[in-house]
Formats: sequence, C-alpha cells, structure tokens
Amino acid sequence: MSIRNALLTSIAVLLNSALPSNASTKVVCVGNSITEWSGYVQRLEWLLGTGYTVQNAGSAGKCVLKKAVVKAPVEGPYWGSDAFRSVFTANPTIIIIKLGTNDSKPENWTAFKGEFYKDYSALIDTFLTIKPTPRIYLAFPVPAFSPACCNISPQVIQNEIIPLIDSLGRKRNMPVIDCHTPLLNGRAWFKDGVHPDFNGAQVIAETLYAGLMGTVTVWSNRPQSRALGLPLSLGQSVDHPRFNAQGRVHRESNSTAKPIRKQTRSPLYAR
Repeated sequence: MSIRNALLTSIAVLLNSALPSNASTKVVCVGNSITEWSGYVQRLEWLLGTGYTVQNAGSAGKCVLKKAVVKAPVEGPYWGSDAFRSVFTANPTIIIIKLGTNDSKPENWTAFKGEFYKDYSALIDTFLTIKPTPRIYLAFPVPAFSPACCNISPQVIQNEIIPLIDSLGRKRNMPVIDCHTPLLNGRAWFKDGVHPDFNGAQVIAETLYAGLMGTVTVWSNRPQSRALGLPLSLGQSVDHPRFNAQGRVHRESNSTAKPIRKQTRSPLYAR
C-alpha cells in the first residue's frame, strides 16, 4: 500500500470512529387515514434525507377523543390502536401529531368536544413517557371541503379544533405546524373533500419538512399564535421524485419547480 493510500485509509477510520454508532433521527407521524394512506410520510422521509427515518403511525378513522364513537371497521379513539402502540416501540426522536379530522364528526364533537383539549394534552403526556424523551410537534389538520365524505365537518375543524390545538401548543410551549393554511385553495386535490391526492400529500410533506427544519414563517394571525407553515404557491411543487399511493417513486418531474434545499443537519426546533 502506498503512503498516500495508507494516509487516506487512516483518515477514513478516524472520521468513522468519530460518528455516533446510531446517527439516525427517528421521526414518527401520528395521525388518521390521511397519514396512513396519502403518502406524505414517505415523501417527508425523502426530503429529510440521510440520517432520518420516518415511521407511519397513522390509523384510519381514529380520533383524539377517548370517548369517540366506535364503528366497524376502523372508527374510534387513537388510544389503544395498533398504531398507538407502535409509537412506543419505535423509540422516536421526534413525534408529529396530526389528528383532529375525525373528531369533527357530529357524533363525536357534539357530545364530547369539551374533552378534546384534555384528551389531546393527555396524549402528549403519554408520549412524553417514552425514554429518551421525544421532541413533539403538533400539526393542524388539513382542511376539509364541503361536501366532505365520512361526516367530517370542515367548519368544526377550522373554527373549533384548530384554535384548541393552537392554544394547547402555546400553553405547553410546543411547536405547532400549520398544515391547514397551505391547502385552503387546494380543493381540486381533495376528491372526496377530505383525503388529499398526490399533490396535497406533497404539500403536507413540504410543510412538515419546513417546520422540522425551522425554515418557516408564521401563518396564523391569531394573537400569540405559534403556528408554523410553509408559504408555497399552490400548484407548484419541489423538484423531487413523484410518488404513487404506496409511496414508491415514479419518474415524472416538474422542471419549473423551485427546489427546497435538502438538509442533513438536526432540526432547528421552534421556540
């Protein structure tokens, strides 16, 4: 071996030994069918890049409310679901909670809306029992559009649930990512009024990415709001691979898109 090659090998060994044995940041996305099925979880992992893994802990039909009406085959509380249990076995570094859409159904909200704030806070406390303690981000539900499927109420989401999540984030000094505002003009991306297509899922992923990276501006104009969001023009996308419903890449591209710069550093947490 030449002196040059020996020197390069020694440097490589030293650099590798300086890295932590487990350099991966584990992000877990807690949510409902939008999390479970839309594909934004896979897109978020792509945007975060090397050093991050993102786990899908979405469960269709699930609610924050502990007393949410249980209906076969999937509707009911997030509490006790397989997805709920998977959060604890994942040993996450970061948890993003994006729930509230199914809570807006009249059979849940009319009877139990007074318990939403308490149950959401209890869900946070439960996740904070994980050791090491994860960093928790709250995310506003995406908008629903009338006529919305599944008995979802767009008005309850926007006028009641989002202010409660915003208030909870401020009281507990937790970052809140606004996944609602960037999609308000995206009705065409919600065929049934509730579930986003590929375009909507992409905006969700971009918004969450910007929130985790601390590169966002304040969207909400509510007093003292700490809501975060990504000011994208609807209809415009970042220049990265498109995904199908299973999150697999296909090769369609948008040459006019403005790319978001991928980052491999640790997130800059909102304060």
